[in-house]
Parts: sequence; structure tokens; C-alpha cells
Amino acid sequence: MRRCPVCQSTNIRASHRQGWLEHSLLTWVGVLPFRCGSCQTRYRRFAYSEARRRRELLLVPVSEAVRPPRWRYQIATQVTIQPSGATPDTVDGEIEEASARGARARLPRELPVGSRVSLSLEEGAARGGVVRWTAPHETSGYLHGIEMDRPLGRRAKASRPLVRLRCRLFFRRLLLGCIALGLMALAAAGLVWLLEAMHVYNPQYYEPKDVERERYEVQRLLNDAKQQPSPR
Repeated sequence: MRRCPVCQSTNIRASHRQGWLEHSLLTWVGVLPFRCGSCQTRYRRFAYSEARRRRELLLVPVSEAVRPPRWRYQIATQVTIQPSGATPDTVDGEIEEASARGARARLPRELPVGSRVSLSLEEGAARGGVVRWTAPHETSGYLHGIEMDRPLGRRAKASRPLVRLRCRLFFRRLLLGCIALGLMALAAAGLVWLLEAMHVYNPQYYEPKDVERERYEVQRLLNDAKQQPSPR
């Protein structure tokens, strides 16, 4: 059982990897990030048998959908609990993080996992969803992961950060592609120059006998020129 190195709590959950180091080298050697649910401390530990590491290394078949990109989204919201056969109850809270398929909301009280709720976003339209997980907040209230029934559209006001994120990722990939093509072009040009340089004929390195013969001919011409009488 894992414990937090700061508060020694056993309320430990997996943390999302950040940066190229955690996505590549640390994952291969078995070092994965974790986060304490009590003090929110993030730390790394060896976890060779973790399912997410084996899934990342393609040691087991992928059975879960790809996690959609998320962004910070600090707005007030109203979450309406829709129990079956009972009066709906409205709770005021705050959305701390959002994605195209859901949101992370902080509410003053804990809702049961699997509850049907509807939350209002910035554009004012209420969207239905289901509570998938809950966790206590480090200061006050409880965090709730709410999965929406319908993903946000591109024209929705709340999904503008997603559009900007996708544009930034597209231009980043385009820039990396241009840099890669430039490096490939430079490498090809260097290889062509090297091959051309190797094909240049230099008798000093390939035919020493011809060099000696050429030197002898030049010396003989100089001697003939000296032996010829100068015109008066």
C-alpha cells in the first residue's frame, strides 16, 4: 500500500504524466507520478506492475478511450441533482477544469457517484451529465468529476479554450514538421556534397606514379629551356 511522503496518508491516486521526461524515459524504467488526495502532494515512485505503464508500453491491449484535452475554467455554476422520483435539488459551486466531454466541479457537499445532474456553463444552457468520481478538496468542499451526455461543440463559448489548444497544437506540429524537413534537407545536401567530394580525381592520392611522371616531365621541360641558346 502506498503512502504519501508528506502526510503518510493512504489516499493516493494516479497523477497524469507531464512533460516529455515522464512520457518517455521515466515510463520505460517504471517511475510513475502519484498524487495524495489529502494534501495534494505530487511525487514519483517505482511502479513496474502498474496497468497504465503496461498499457502505455503496449504490453496489454488498450481498453479505454483516449483522454480528451483539458483546460482551466474558473467560473461559477449551478448543479441540479435529479434523483429519480424526488424533487430536484440545486447546489451552487464552481467549475475548476473543463474538457469537451466533462468538467471538474467543486461543490459544498458530496454527491453520490452515478447521480444524474445538470450543470450550467457560461453560455447559460444547462447540460446533463453523470457524476463519475468524487474527492475531498484541500481547502473546502468536494471535487466532482462530471461526464456530460453531449460533448461541447466548437461554437460553444465554453469550448473556446479547446479550439485555441487545438490550433496551438496544430501550429506546434507544423513547426516541428518544418524543422524536421529542414534538417533532412541539410543532411541530404551534406551527403551529396560528401559523395561529390569523394569523386574528385586527385592523382596525389590515387596514382603516385603519374605524379612522379608529371614532375619528371616538368623538370625535363625546364632543363630543355635552359639548354636552348638565348637569341641575340
